[in-house]
Amino acid sequence: MIANYMEVKSFEDIAKEACREIEPKRHTENYILAFQISRENLNDNPMADVEEEARKWASEERPNDMYFSHGEYRVGGIKHISDELKRKPTSNRALYSLINQNDINGSGDNAIPSFMVFQCTLDQTSSLLNCVVYFRALEVSNFLRINLEEIRQNIISIYSDGVSYDQVKLLIIAGRAHNSPGHVPLKRPEIDVLTPIEIYRRLRDTPQDFRDLLREKAKTQSVVSYTSLESLKESLVAEGADNLKINEITEAIELSKQLRRFREQDSHSLRVSEVNSQLIVTLEKLADRFSE
Repeated sequence: MIANYMEVKSFEDIAKEACREIEPKRHTENYILAFQISRENLNDNPMADVEEEARKWASEERPNDMYFSHGEYRVGGIKHISDELKRKPTSNRALYSLINQNDINGSGDNAIPSFMVFQCTLDQTSSLLNCVVYFRALEVSNFLRINLEEIRQNIISIYSDGVSYDQVKLLIIAGRAHNSPGHVPLKRPEIDVLTPIEIYRRLRDTPQDFRDLLREKAKTQSVVSYTSLESLKESLVAEGADNLKINEITEAIELSKQLRRFREQDSHSLRVSEVNSQLIVTLEKLADRFSE
């Protein structure tokens, strides 16, 4: 099948199309997006709201508030693509891969990239850069925007490195695409970045901070982590907190453990959804305790 490429003025149009095609809380398999854009429009229309976040994902040194970055997996990948296209524009090796089989084997539910391959070819006759991107999974309401801006930055970098083109064709393929409003794109909540001693000090000095810290953690997370909750529980016990807080954080920890077990068995199921919803409610109730 030959893809039909829709002409767009910016990658915003791609993000809107994906959200139109996949309704909230829905998903589809073998999802394809195909678009064409001029280099001028690509250069002049960054996705400003996620521009800095996309740079963080592309960073070859992982930022502290992220589980991983794409850059750490594809070190030197953009430079390789540029060099390969200048050497041989029709090369089948002008690509980077973020992951290999050793990263997948035995990974369970540990965080690994969903953005897996970025490949380019250059048609010098028509001054056209062809780009293909493969995702094993793609969340379209939030994460796709970051991915698109990262791809845009990739393509601009290739031009800046001496690969000339006037038009870009972009083909995105996802093994599974879903629209999950409220989804947090693999960013570590601030409470998970804090050390146990930092959690204790903040609980002692500015306990009201945990209202916002816990509300942030209550948002749907791709990675289930409860180490910070265990540290907070220890600190609450040490400070003689009331039983309501102790009971609610104990429940949040147990729900987190249950959610992790269920996710090891099913990536998408009713019971995963139900336990995740219970966890969100419990964390929000606990957060409210710090407003009192």
